[in-house]
Amino acid sequence: MEKRRLTHNQRVQLSQLMKRYDDMMTQLIVRAKDTVAMKSPSDRLSQNEDYRKMVLSYHERFAKVLTDKGLMLPIFEKASEQALITANYIVAGQSRSDLRNHIDRSRCDLLHGMEGDLINVIYQCNGRQNDDLI
Repeated sequence: MEKRRLTHNQRVQLSQLMKRYDDMMTQLIVRAKDTVAMKSPSDRLSQNEDYRKMVLSYHERFAKVLTDKGLMLPIFEKASEQALITANYIVAGQSRSDLRNHIDRSRCDLLHGMEGDLINVIYQCNGRQNDDLI
């Protein structure tokens, strides 16, 4: 695997993009409410499959932005592979608690996996989200 070194500005930009991805995934976790907490019709109509599609879409958009901005790193592929496997654990009929856990694990698999590039990745994922969310 070819080692690539980003400039300082590119590392900062990568960190900002990772933070944005982290925030988007965290919002998905927040939106995946338990049945008793669902208030609006859109909450009640949401399906686990919809969340899986959103996780995959966010992942795809993140990869596209990294590629478009010239920030794609070799470590992304390995981290991405595990994150996608975890995202596909989201299935119809599972509890919302399991759904939130799989979204969070997919988020962590990608972000922590990328942190393995100690030269280029300066973003520090905060680990698992607050247990109140999961």
